[in-house]
Amino acid sequence: MQMTATMYSVFDNLLEGVQVISRSWEYVYVNDALQRQVNLSKEALIGHTITEKFPGIENTLLYKHIENCLVNGIAIQPQNEFNFPNGTTGWFELRIQPVEEGALIFSFDITPQKMMEIELRTLNEELGRRVAESTEELKESLHR
Repeated sequence: MQMTATMYSVFDNLLEGVQVISRSWEYVYVNDALQRQVNLSKEALIGHTITEKFPGIENTLLYKHIENCLVNGIAIQPQNEFNFPNGTTGWFELRIQPVEEGALIFSFDITPQKMMEIELRTLNEELGRRVAESTEELKESLHR
């Protein structure tokens, strides 16, 4: 296992999260950015399965994507809304690709952008509602 950690040490200081999941679903490698993204230490992750650390993940599309990579060697680049055990939510753009050990996953935290998109959508809906109300009031005024 030390060999794997050494092999992937080039990713240690990237801004993006990097993790390697073995074919038995254990964390083989995680970098510092991933630790910050999931709020768990390397020690808490390495050697543990993804389902141990994130109960319920096996019922998600993300799990299916990783499984497809592990079983069929299929690479994919999904966006994923992730619900953490502490109740918070984050959005990530992922790059999941097969490697000898299992799956190599890059995670780019896009939570700030998604939060802005949600806020913008909410504001647009509110604006649409106000325009519709104003239009209706104007029609009533013209009718009178």
